[in-house]
Amino acid sequence: MKSRLVVLGIVLCSAFTANAKLWMSDSVPIGAGSTGYNGLATLSGKEPAIEGQTGKWLNATGVFQWRATEVLNYDSVPSTLMATGGTYVAQHTDSGTRYQPRQITLPANTNVYFSALMAYQDDMVFDKMSAGNWTGVGLSFLVYNDNNSAYKPYNGGILFSFRKMADVDGQRRVSVVASAVARGASSVNNTPQDVILKEYTRPRELSGGVPGDIYMVLAKVEYNPNGPETISFALNPVPGQEDNFDPANTISVDILGADEQFQYIKFGGNYSFSNKAVYYDEFRIGSTYADVVGEPRDASMFMGNAHMALVDGGLLVTTELASHKTASPVYLLMGTEPDVWSVTNTFSNVAPLVPLTLSPTGIAADTTYYYNVAVVDAPDAIIYSGASPVSFLNGDVWLSCAHPFAYEEGVVPATVTVHRASANVDVPLSVNYSVVNGTAVAGEDFVHNHTTGRLVIPAGAASADIVITPIINGMKHVDTTLGVQINPGPYFPGAITNIPLTIVTQPIPEGYNVWLGSGNADVAANWSANRVPDANDRVLLGAYSTAAMNIPAGAPMTVASWTQESGYTGTVNINGPFNSATPHLTILGDALLSGGTWSYERANNNEPEPTRLFVEVKGDLTLAGNATISAYAKGFVSRKGPGYTTDLDGAAHAGEGGQQIAASVYGSIFKPRRYGSTSSANSAGGSIELIVGGTFTCLNTHANDAIRADGNSQGSGGSILVTAGKLTGNRAINASSAGSDSGLGASGGRVAIYLTQPGSTPADYTGTISVLGGSGRADLNRPAAAGGSIYWETADQAPGAGTVLVKFQHQVSHGASFERRAMLAPPALDCDDDYRHSNWVIAEGGKLRLRDNLRINSLTITSSSDARIFPELRLNGKTLFTREFTIDGVKIPAGSHPASVLGEYVTDTSDALGRIVIISPGTFLMLK
Repeated sequence: MKSRLVVLGIVLCSAFTANAKLWMSDSVPIGAGSTGYNGLATLSGKEPAIEGQTGKWLNATGVFQWRATEVLNYDSVPSTLMATGGTYVAQHTDSGTRYQPRQITLPANTNVYFSALMAYQDDMVFDKMSAGNWTGVGLSFLVYNDNNSAYKPYNGGILFSFRKMADVDGQRRVSVVASAVARGASSVNNTPQDVILKEYTRPRELSGGVPGDIYMVLAKVEYNPNGPETISFALNPVPGQEDNFDPANTISVDILGADEQFQYIKFGGNYSFSNKAVYYDEFRIGSTYADVVGEPRDASMFMGNAHMALVDGGLLVTTELASHKTASPVYLLMGTEPDVWSVTNTFSNVAPLVPLTLSPTGIAADTTYYYNVAVVDAPDAIIYSGASPVSFLNGDVWLSCAHPFAYEEGVVPATVTVHRASANVDVPLSVNYSVVNGTAVAGEDFVHNHTTGRLVIPAGAASADIVITPIINGMKHVDTTLGVQINPGPYFPGAITNIPLTIVTQPIPEGYNVWLGSGNADVAANWSANRVPDANDRVLLGAYSTAAMNIPAGAPMTVASWTQESGYTGTVNINGPFNSATPHLTILGDALLSGGTWSYERANNNEPEPTRLFVEVKGDLTLAGNATISAYAKGFVSRKGPGYTTDLDGAAHAGEGGQQIAASVYGSIFKPRRYGSTSSANSAGGSIELIVGGTFTCLNTHANDAIRADGNSQGSGGSILVTAGKLTGNRAINASSAGSDSGLGASGGRVAIYLTQPGSTPADYTGTISVLGGSGRADLNRPAAAGGSIYWETADQAPGAGTVLVKFQHQVSHGASFERRAMLAPPALDCDDDYRHSNWVIAEGGKLRLRDNLRINSLTITSSSDARIFPELRLNGKTLFTREFTIDGVKIPAGSHPASVLGEYVTDTSDALGRIVIISPGTFLMLK
């Protein structure tokens, strides 16, 4: 036997008759959404609700009835699917799978018919799908070998589906497709032969509970012992009229081999989105047309959703019944309270499988009614169409607008008010509307927050507002237009259903050259003055254009002043060559940044460093609002930089990485400019240099760091070098490694700050400076990486006589015994700093290890009562020469002191003798 037929459907059946057919009824939504379960999943005791409904399985018939008052329970009333003449093959239970094979008994060497009833809830479903995807159900077969010893899987089969087609002119195109897949194919949607039974369109945006589409589909497989089967498909077949098969819907597919015969059927479905699904109920398979296409025994349990609409000013309800008995009456129930029906309209002799149009009578004006649609089942139990009663206002809805203008300047919105008759406002009312662009473009000229196109007037209110918020569009210097209109819904349209609006453009501020474009700053068309700014221009960035600006490496810029308003949210990439001794952006006056970011584009991953951020502001520089100067993750990437040498984790910079203690520690403490390094595919901190002639103010009006050159994950911190007359404010400066609880931490970076105004001190700045090393994991034997260096020098100090701070070095402490790497001095690379006049402080968890002999002016070690921030100097077999040495306020006298006599804060980690030599006044010291 070589043929088989499939039809999908939702119909109630009460018994299985004759050995020529098999009816299977499930009525559970296909898909993985919360209202259904996956096509191949186990029920797992969950209760699949159908669009908010509950129901029950009838044990005697295997039929699911959709009722609003019953509770689905797999334990007490499982669904049993039975093959006539055989045994119960599968049951729906808490532990049973849905897709077990069902044995079938059909006459040999005969045609096979397969029908099913399928329905699609189309509101928003295909917005979740890409073109070519499908939602549907199908079946594959299990066949016996020629000796009938055992069945074997057969991967061919038949599929019925709804498929998304290409959208045209704003309309969603959907088709009903029948497919057959040849024997041996890997799945029912692999290389199928398709027949499009129907193609239809619907608007992209649906509202008001628009019902989906419900179809009975039919396949006929004509027996052919010598070759491919002839398979014919039909849509909504008519009982008793088998000649309605269209020759255009006929294909030839090899379903069975010569030695194979159908004995079992395996059916299933897949693909559901956003809790909207293809539903199916009754599968019928048999050897005659009458077996699978006939008058259903009971009223349909699948009715779709009722939808109230207006036609020529009259009320009507549209709904779709999958199938129902012609003699069963249809009721339109209405009332002013949910489920309390004071008005009942009866409609008889309604044809099956067609949309219904029901016009109510006997309802009052300006009144909100709940409504539902019902049919009567054979046992006289009402079956409802909707998940819950929906409401309809039998009255007018209209618009008003006191001032139909929105203004870009000051971002002043326009307000359109939606009204309803105040005679009845006891329940909320959902009003459908749309915004018509006109010359204004959504997302460019006004905020695009009207995609749902639905406004709810709350209970107790006679109106609600639609707010149109303008967007400052610097590329347009003319007013733009749009409109708001009421769309059809459960109400009457009033006298005014459309309001035209105007967005008044913001004028370009006088006295500025304003950024209006995007891309390179050396393109004249990107500026309001239609020329590239020069030393005479006051530059302004705001909401006129929030696009990124790039100052190319070959086009340094000098301007009179620079202002970034809070409305500017983009990034200014100042792409100066790394080794340039002159700033890439020079601002002759003041700079105010209230929004946006200064940064640069990292050109590549190669060494040496290609680009850095270098800016000079000869006046004052103020960072406020959300503004940030950032080289975050702008350093080396993917195992690059002098702080990476092996495949171990945790790159070095100012100190040792978590595991890479052999990697080079590098970078100048006094003039840090190097990128951070990385030991993985992540990114290290970059390089920032700022010169401010006046006061540099970092105001804490946002949680972001003011200046950042931190790395991510296994990237070490970068470099920040600031020269300013005075530094004030309390926002953070950060050149840390991001750290990781996996213990793959990298070293902190370097920060150096020079204050050039007499009397300015570090105390003027109350923010934090972070050069943290990445965290470690004691349980994985991975130490924390070292922190970095912070250098302060004031105008009152001689060059090189500032303070080096070694503190706040580790992000996470895992206990007092947890190992922490140390900052190294002097570094292995960039070690031309002269430290003889510098003053060093180790405090608050700082760890300093000597890489070579070191000569400085003074050293102070300050302990803490918290063991987690234990300071430490590791001599490492080297000698430290200093003029002053203080531990916790106690001055150590001049002389040569081994580590063993200096207390727990000074240690030696080598076999060679490590010591501190404190030079007294008049001491002559010769180093060889």
